[in-house]
Parts: sequence; C-alpha cells; structure tokens
Amino acid sequence: MTGSLAIPTDGGRCEAVRAAWRKYTDDVEEKFDEEIAHVTPDQVKSETAKEILLRRLAQYQRTKPKAVAVGAPIAQFAAKDE
Repeated sequence: MTGSLAIPTDGGRCEAVRAAWRKYTDDVEEKFDEEIAHVTPDQVKSETAKEILLRRLAQYQRTKPKAVAVGAPIAQFAAKDE
C-alpha cells in the first residue's frame, strides 16, 4: 500500500476504527460467501474460491489509483485525528 493514514491514539477511537474495519471485512466475506454459494455447494471449492477472491481484493487495494486508495471504513475516522 502507499500513502499515509492517521492512526487514532484515543482508546475509544481506536476501538471505533477497529469495529468499522471488522464490519467492512465481515460484509465483504458475507457477500463473497453468498455469490460463491450460487456457483458451487462444495465446501472445499467454496473456501478456495473465497481465498482467491480475498487475495485479489488485497492485490486490487495495493494497485488502484492513489486518489481512491483510502477505504471508506478508515477514512471517516482518519480526518478527525489529523
């Protein structure tokens, strides 16, 4: 990843950022699970497909243009700590 990110130092704000990030990742994984279930009922294939999709998402996050590199879950908190 490139760019900078303000890390909150207040305990409550840290917890809010962590909770927002957890919700985002849970939502992404839930959506992947729903979409994969339409393709295959096989559990092993489903887990493999999800691993591939999560890896591709991480690769996309590292290569997308800098102007949109900060994800929404973190961006809403970073500006308040600057």
